[in-house]
Amino acid sequence: MGFFNFDLHSNCQTQEKPLAQKEISYFDVLGQNVKLEVVKPAEDGNGVILRFYEYYGTETEICFIASEPWVKLIETDLMENDQYIDSRNTIKTKLDFKPYEIRTFRLNHS
Repeated sequence: MGFFNFDLHSNCQTQEKPLAQKEISYFDVLGQNVKLEVVKPAEDGNGVILRFYEYYGTETEICFIASEPWVKLIETDLMENDQYIDSRNTIKTKLDFKPYEIRTFRLNHS
């Protein structure tokens, strides 16, 4: 088993945190059967790479939401070469997935 192949576990706290200390999510995936598996800086330093995959074997539509607006969401290949621009100047977009499909995107904030 590789070093990065461990499940992520979290602990629930019973006490409510003050508003200033609450955790926020930079990205949300609304829908079923798709995981946001990778969030990392791009190899060329231009943006953030996001890798999604459909894990249930069905065609699926999700809504991807970021906490801040982006300038461009560009679909890339697995080597992070830009393929085409998916959306511009927004904080959310709809993405369609085929069964077991892996899709990679570059998110540019500027």
